[in-house]
Amino acid sequence: MPGNDGKHDPSPQNSDMQRQEKCYQLLQTGHPKKAVGQQLGTLFLKLLVPLRLMSFFLTIIVALLTSPNMTLTAADSKQLPQSTKLLAQRDDYTTCHISLPDEPQRLPAIALDGNFYSFFRSLQDSAKTLNLLRKLSANGEQTVMTPNKRGYAIWVHESDAVLATNRGSKARNLPPSFGPANSWIVSADQSGYNTCSLKVPDLPDMVRGLANGQRLFSLYRQESDPKTALSLGSRLSQRGDEIVILVGDASYAIYVYEPSAIVVRA
Repeated sequence: MPGNDGKHDPSPQNSDMQRQEKCYQLLQTGHPKKAVGQQLGTLFLKLLVPLRLMSFFLTIIVALLTSPNMTLTAADSKQLPQSTKLLAQRDDYTTCHISLPDEPQRLPAIALDGNFYSFFRSLQDSAKTLNLLRKLSANGEQTVMTPNKRGYAIWVHESDAVLATNRGSKARNLPPSFGPANSWIVSADQSGYNTCSLKVPDLPDMVRGLANGQRLFSLYRQESDPKTALSLGSRLSQRGDEIVILVGDASYAIYVYEPSAIVVRA
């Protein structure tokens, strides 16, 4: 349509209509067939390229929307559990005090892997310790468990913490401390974790497994004693294995990360 200045609107729709009209005019003229063919081919390509681009982007959008990793249920959209560190001995971490922006008092803490964790609670019972770690993890808290004389101490990650020093004293340099591999303590009905059957390269038979997205874990052992489950989980993570402890009603399944495993049956 003509604009206010009398010129034609250079919109994509009008441009396409002009190309189609030009094609028709060329067919009606007496131009040589070769010249007409070349001009028609050029016009056809100008019309085809936008269509191909549109088809390309539509294909990408459909693939993303239908991908299993992009299709989230209401349960899957909730925050996934955070990791925990299961320490086995006192030499694995460094004790210190930290300061927080909204906390006037210094807090007892530990330093591990360049992060600070404030003291949360001390427990004697192994089952309660596992359940508390599971609840904190499900609420989005990164935690550390350390053994002590009474049983276990639980520490919670503080992202805004700074190392506290006494007035008039020099800043303290903490020695580096490196923790074990990550562990995840989850309930048997935790969304995002699905049981499956796996084929592991160094094992002849299929094994029970656990899938968390593209990460696959094979069943290492099933324990009924929570103390044994914590001790075994700590030893495995100390040697560098990422693990998942699946907490059931009266059992604890320990799964080990298998980077080369293949899902045989979900």
